[in-house]
Amino acid sequence: MRLTRLIVICSLLCLFLTSCATLTDISTSVGVATGYLDEDQADSISKSAEAVSKSFKDITPEQEYYIGRAIGANILANYPPWPDQNANDYLNKLGQALAMASDRPETFGGYHFLILDSEEINAFAAPGGLIFVTRGMLRCATNEDTVASVLAHEIGHVQHRHGLQAIKKSRITTALTSVALTSI
Repeated sequence: MRLTRLIVICSLLCLFLTSCATLTDISTSVGVATGYLDEDQADSISKSAEAVSKSFKDITPEQEYYIGRAIGANILANYPPWPDQNANDYLNKLGQALAMASDRPETFGGYHFLILDSEEINAFAAPGGLIFVTRGMLRCATNEDTVASVLAHEIGHVQHRHGLQAIKKSRITTALTSVALTSI
């Protein structure tokens, strides 16, 4: 059992250090050939190492866009959009001007701003540039500068990819948990 864990750890270390799945395959093949691993254990180790490797890969701008759309769809399932088109157009113009002044003025699908029909005092930023502000938040805003600061804050979340960082952390945690369970 101890050697099995050592093989798992060495395989993963090789994978992390060289990003080469071939070394994991070699390590598990040696484990099977020497009788320290059976085929199921070797397969499990390979799958776990692949999951860990994938969790460290960057999310492309296209993937970010589609992740953001999925999150946006979930938000819109819980909060309907405010039907006042003039208010939404105004929010978009203000948001677009602020986004252009940010360190990330463009995203794959562009920035989109929408007012949600909710009395909650909240705003949301989804990966890829979807930004939602509730009517309750806008009612608290005493002037355009206040609204601009809320939008700038949410643009900052998109710019710094905070949503994607949370997703990557979750992927890494899941992959490493899988590895830990494999080595038990």
